[in-house]
Amino acid sequence: MRLYKDSYKSIDDLPIYNWNEIHRTGNLVYLLKERKKLNEFEKVSLGRRWTKIYDEYIKHFGFSETFIKVIEKQMYIAELMIEKAETGDKTINTFIEIEKRALEKLKEKTGDGDFYESKAMMEKQLGFTIDVKKCSVVEFYSYIKSIEKDAKRTGS
Repeated sequence: MRLYKDSYKSIDDLPIYNWNEIHRTGNLVYLLKERKKLNEFEKVSLGRRWTKIYDEYIKHFGFSETFIKVIEKQMYIAELMIEKAETGDKTINTFIEIEKRALEKLKEKTGDGDFYESKAMMEKQLGFTIDVKKCSVVEFYSYIKSIEKDAKRTGS
């Protein structure tokens, strides 16, 4: 299929710029090397491609601590909702609302922040400029892992 020939296939060839744009906009057209208007079949095909690429990212880099904290908070809220349904205790609503607000604050506080600010901090640490349209996802996140390892090793 021509669509797949014209699209990025993995975190090894997908530029970090495109990765960021997909996360920012939700538009999978950034998986294509040359953007075009997509028909429904192409959208579904790119959705499958995106799932494979994202699974590859998770397999290679794992889940972030932030992601795990958010999931744990969501699970706790679900447990409270189940308890409320089982017991009929309406006072649990207060705890559910408190936890939902805490979840939103967690998402805000631990968000990825501005992509270009993160890039600038990485460039300062690494001592070179990153071309976001050429640097692949795997390269970019490997730089981050390297900086994190250095920080742990030196205690910074």
